[in-house]
Amino acid sequence: MKKEFFSGVIEGFYGHPWSWPERFDLIDYLAEWDLNTYVYAPKFDPYHRLLWDRPHQRDQEEGFRHLIRSGRKNRVDIVYSLSPGLTLDPYNPDDFSRLTAKYVELFKMGIRSFALLMDDIPVENADAAGHADLANRLMSMFHGDVKLFFCPTIYSGWHLKTYPGAQDYLEILGQNLNRDIEVFWTGPTVVSKSISAVDLEQINHTIRRQVVVWDNFFAIDYLPATSLFTGPYLNRTADLVERCNGLMINPSQHFRLSLLTIAAFADYMNPDITTDLHQAWKRKIRETYTENSDVLETILGYFYAPFCSSPEWESRLERINQAMCSEDSDEVCAELTEIRCRIRADVNLMHFGLLWDELFPFVQTLAGDLDCVVRHLRAGSTESNTGITMPFRDSRWSTPIMNMIHRYFSERTPGTEQHRGV
Repeated sequence: MKKEFFSGVIEGFYGHPWSWPERFDLIDYLAEWDLNTYVYAPKFDPYHRLLWDRPHQRDQEEGFRHLIRSGRKNRVDIVYSLSPGLTLDPYNPDDFSRLTAKYVELFKMGIRSFALLMDDIPVENADAAGHADLANRLMSMFHGDVKLFFCPTIYSGWHLKTYPGAQDYLEILGQNLNRDIEVFWTGPTVVSKSISAVDLEQINHTIRRQVVVWDNFFAIDYLPATSLFTGPYLNRTADLVERCNGLMINPSQHFRLSLLTIAAFADYMNPDITTDLHQAWKRKIRETYTENSDVLETILGYFYAPFCSSPEWESRLERINQAMCSEDSDEVCAELTEIRCRIRADVNLMHFGLLWDELFPFVQTLAGDLDCVVRHLRAGSTESNTGITMPFRDSRWSTPIMNMIHRYFSERTPGTEQHRGV
């Protein structure tokens, strides 16, 4: 019998948690898009992480009950998680009692899937034997009547390369962890540029089971507030699903914008999608927002993916770069000025409603970038003419246009080389 494959969403970001009505809507969308799992794990819910041993407040209890009912109706599995690793001692009986009390509370409400997360804690607290024993005791307490997911402290290839003892931690975990417990893994890095079946071979061997991929591709909580990723689900090979037990994405705190990313992920998971994922992404925008969808494509194409802009923006950026190195920039300036006018038009609020509320800060960022590069092009390509002072900047933490401008100056001005962080 083929094992269940978990596909869906982890609300596992740092930032303002989604509201209960948003979560209820999410379950409906997951069902519509043939995704089957939602993991409740918002880092900024204090009762999930910092105050993991405190009982839930009444409004949360009501929210969970509604969520459970919605999950049953839509056949979407609701996974309740706790992230107690900052303060929990796995060998302390009192800590274990407080931990299990929270899970039992949700079990009585109807939850049958749980997650124990030991991620993002000091590595010196990474006790593999203690973590495995804790998860095993939790699993046995429910007599096999629940599914349990576990996130190790070492949860990516980057951790393996960075921390001494990381390989030992995972090997001990694999040897001791109950075989029925699913293990989360984020891929080659915490935010992986690409993930293939080959990337999972070693970790699957080490932990003696196939991982469930916790994919941070769309996450933005490690970036400044000017950053956003809403493009298609890129650079994940088709054979990836053959080497893992599940594929789950961790989006951002911007719920309505996250629905676009979840829809894009669903396209990847849908075997009936035969077109290019970028074209499927554009089609989804046009189907959802029939009015002024070209404006939305322009904005979201700029805030596309962690490692690239949309093909249309990549082409536009190349034209801007060429104009920066020549004296003929009128055509490019006219194009960028026209884009700036369209994305700031007040009528966009009427077309996109609440989505525009979430998107507007990023529209401001794009508008500011357009202003900056147009001023630069019109003033000329030398630093003395533009009057623009280029501060030290790590290219990972910027926007496409500002990256290009800073790269331009760093190549021409001694002493302004950009830091190349890994």
